[in-house]
Amino acid sequence: MEFGQAVKSGFSKYATFAGRAARCEFWFWILFATLASTGAGILDRAVSAFVGYDHGAIAGLWGLATIPPLLAVSARRLHDTDRSG
Repeated sequence: MEFGQAVKSGFSKYATFAGRAARCEFWFWILFATLASTGAGILDRAVSAFVGYDHGAIAGLWGLATIPPLLAVSARRLHDTDRSG
């Protein structure tokens, strides 16, 4: 599975805890989430410097939006390694 396919799979199986996730799907999702979170943090800093407030709304919303797929892909990865998710 390639990077784009892993990201698409993470969002298409947003709250699917059944099944299995390959190692590359899990790690590509983690990489995507980390890079996007860093980008959201940078965007928050840029907006706060321009507007004059620092609430971290963009990074906070991104974090809330990616909690379910992160838990889902983690549970599916555990199933792939024959552990309970």
